[in-house]
Amino acid sequence: MSKSKILKPGERYTFSQYFDMSYAVEDILADLDCTIARSPLNLPKAEPDVIQHSYEFLQQYLERNLKFVNPVTEISRREVLIAPTLMEVCATVQATLNIEYSLTVSDWLR
Repeated sequence: MSKSKILKPGERYTFSQYFDMSYAVEDILADLDCTIARSPLNLPKAEPDVIQHSYEFLQQYLERNLKFVNPVTEISRREVLIAPTLMEVCATVQATLNIEYSLTVSDWLR
């Protein structure tokens, strides 16, 4: 007996809709004929004093701005919390962040 499909043919899905699904990642990926392999990350490192300075700056920035905004939606959280955090991490480790623009891979990934 074959397992029922999670993704419906002809249905369109955005990236964020996959996170709203109540299925295991492996099951969703199986519908896309993909698999997942988990492995340790080898991330860039920065000097301890640079990390401490960045941490303190980011903590002050977030604490100050959260007094004026209540990020409820995905977009507001991304703009108020996530983007500044990612930019500070990039500055600390001198890494480039490639920000993706809207693209359509297929109806199952928009």
